[in-house]
This record gives sequence, structure tokens and C-alpha cells, in this order.
Amino acid sequence: MFMYNGYSSYDSEIQRHIVCNSPLSSNVPLLVAEEIVLPYLKHINDLIISNRPFSIVTDKDFKWTLEVFAFGFTCEEPVILQLCSNIYVEWLKVFEGTSNNSNSIPPILREKTEFYWSQMLWHLYHLFVVHDERPADLLTKRIYTHKVLRQLQAVISQTDLSLDLWHILLQVFLAIGDTVLSPPYRTNEEGTAVTSFRLVPSIYQVFLVATCKVHIPPGLWRTFRDYAITWRHRPAVIY
Repeated sequence: MFMYNGYSSYDSEIQRHIVCNSPLSSNVPLLVAEEIVLPYLKHINDLIISNRPFSIVTDKDFKWTLEVFAFGFTCEEPVILQLCSNIYVEWLKVFEGTSNNSNSIPPILREKTEFYWSQMLWHLYHLFVVHDERPADLLTKRIYTHKVLRQLQAVISQTDLSLDLWHILLQVFLAIGDTVLSPPYRTNEEGTAVTSFRLVPSIYQVFLVATCKVHIPPGLWRTFRDYAITWRHRPAVIY
């Protein structure tokens, strides 16, 4: 139990990354921000459906696109959440060799896959959490968290990620687990319970696969241990 006590936890780094710093969240009224991002997300989704090329090729423009997603995943508007999830699931296929013939993945994301996904993976954290100040469509969240988890499981089992991306992915899963699983359990929390039973095996799976592929720093193991202690009241962990 005490074998990792001499190593620093990653908790402060994780807490720093889960804060949404998108200007659309902090500087623009919610309804206005939703009106800005919805047409743009629909446009990207249409490009994916029709397999048409993504026109953005500069870092500056793609950075703005990521601001849209950073806001979109914190938004509890079901249509926006659905579009963000579908697009990211498609763009996660950049890690698969079969994606080379797909026009729907931005060229700049192909060129700088690790650089951009090191940021984008943190956006997925917000898909799994309920933002208290906004009403949530729990059914939509349940559907798309499951869809994203399946795609992430495909990525980790079928592709070779860099050491840095592995460490980020592990931190993202721990952050999700800490937020979803650590609060007190209530028997009427059906939505959270369903998510928990899907999330817990995924967290353990990603760590088990990672141990076969990369070196996991002792500090990250300590963080896993410290977080998991706070999940012991969850039926998904017990059973």
C-alpha cells in the first residue's frame, strides 16, 4: 500500500488540465456561444459524412477549431454534444492505418497527430462529467460516452501510441474516474451507475495494456492508487 509514497502524485497536473479555458466558455454568453459553434460543427460533420476534404490547413485556424470543441464538450446541449463526440470518434481513426484514404481527417491533424491529440484527449474528459450549472441529457451522455470508450479501446489495443500520449491518456482516464466515481453513491443515480459499470473496466484495461507497451511512472501508479481508494464504495468497483 505504501510502495509509491515516495513519489509525487500527478493530481495537481490533472486538476490543471481539466479546467476548460476556451474563450467561448468564459467570454461569451452561453446561448451566443452555442449559436456560434453549432453551424460549424454541423459543417464538419457533413464533411465527414460525405468524405470531403477538411479545408483548414494552418495551426492558427485549427487551434480555433479546437476552442470550439473545448467548449462543445462542456456544453450540455444534446445536439452539440452528439456532434462533438461523432467528430472526435472519426478523428481518433487517424491512429489507424486504414484512415489514409479518408478525407474527413484534417491534414494538419495527420501531420501533427501527437501534438494535437495531447490537447484533444483532455476535451473528452468533459463528455463524462455533468456540469452542475447546466441541465444534462443523461441519455445522450450515456450513449456517447460508450461510443467514445469503444473507439479509445480500439485505439489502445490496435495502435502504437507514443510514450507521452500514453501518459496523457492514462491521466485522462484517471481524471474521469476521479470525477465520476469518487462522489457518494446514491441508489437512484441510474445514469451514473450505468456509466460506472462501463468506465471501471475501461480504466483497468487501459492501465493493463499500457504496462505491456510503455513504462508507467511510479507517480502515475501512486495517483491511480490514491484515486481508486475513493472509488471503493461504487458497486462497479466492488463487483
